[in-house]
Amino acid sequence: MNKYDVVESGGSRKVEWRDQLVIVDWDNCSLTVVGKLEDGKTRIVLRSKTSRNSEYMGDKPVELYYMLGIDVSNISEVYEEPYKVSNVRKDSPEQARSADTRRVFTLDQDYWIWEWIERDKNTNENNDPNKEEGFSNSIEKIRKYIIDELSSNSRKIPRDLFDVQVEDTQLNAEVIATSKIIPVIYQPSIDSLQNFLREVHCSEIEPNVLEVSLLFENEQLRRHGLVNQVYETFRLFFYGRKIDVESFKIKMHNEAMKKNEKLFQFTNIYSSDYGIEEDTIHDNSDPPEIRVKHYFSNYNYPILFINTSNHAMAERDNNHKLWKWEYIPFLNNAPIKFGTKSRRHIDSMFSPFFRKLSQIF
Repeated sequence: MNKYDVVESGGSRKVEWRDQLVIVDWDNCSLTVVGKLEDGKTRIVLRSKTSRNSEYMGDKPVELYYMLGIDVSNISEVYEEPYKVSNVRKDSPEQARSADTRRVFTLDQDYWIWEWIERDKNTNENNDPNKEEGFSNSIEKIRKYIIDELSSNSRKIPRDLFDVQVEDTQLNAEVIATSKIIPVIYQPSIDSLQNFLREVHCSEIEPNVLEVSLLFENEQLRRHGLVNQVYETFRLFFYGRKIDVESFKIKMHNEAMKKNEKLFQFTNIYSSDYGIEEDTIHDNSDPPEIRVKHYFSNYNYPILFINTSNHAMAERDNNHKLWKWEYIPFLNNAPIKFGTKSRRHIDSMFSPFFRKLSQIF
């Protein structure tokens, strides 16, 4: 991926992209083949997770999930090579590991799926004839899984479903009972330095129409960093808050809709084709209804992508090459809060400065 730097500019943090390509290692990953694209490439979804303590969630441990979608054409044979981990994400235990030998295969010379050989020494205690001494066969199994999926003429799941296996012990039954439809939200992880999701609220404002409100910690304007402080002051004065709140609608069970199909409706917050460096995108003042493109695990969990710095959103991913936070509100130990407040209720929680003045005079 292209290297980027997060720099201070005009009192805010700003992402600056470089021409230099870097390799970034992610540990604890899982892999799912989504299927063939129209251009003949294969879409694969990679996931990773880590644990961290969250003051916002009550000073308790939470699980952070990450996702990256890649489109590939070629897969290599498995081979071995010496390797040294570098440019690893900061919370990875791989930071402390020095050079070693890894077992690996490549996807389009852009992605490497691998494991350390020494981690699995002495794993063949039962003299399994299908297992070589000194390492497990997990890399071979992953490669075989990809090849088998590509050669299969039929799929067990529709391609609009993200094939994610969630254990029952991971599910938060209280959250699931609260709302029949719960969106899963993706946001570029580099944007989460000071611009991350804190709360998700789902309120059924009329039959089969769900209003979803997202509360973000802070809206850092990337391209227009110099005006960021002015904008923060404006939000505090006019709205009574520094956090950013964005709302959209999910519509269900229209007679013209297919079974299980749902529609998004974005008012003044549709991202169109814009990506993370943009911060003034407010498309769809008269919004059409947009078909949900992807679902997480089942049709009760439509997927939404936050694409720009001012939290403009869409049914599709405009930052395809970037790792993203995967916000799943209905999991135990989720890093976000889930509620059922309407946008009107949320706005009423804040007292803007001019309202306070009117109360005084």
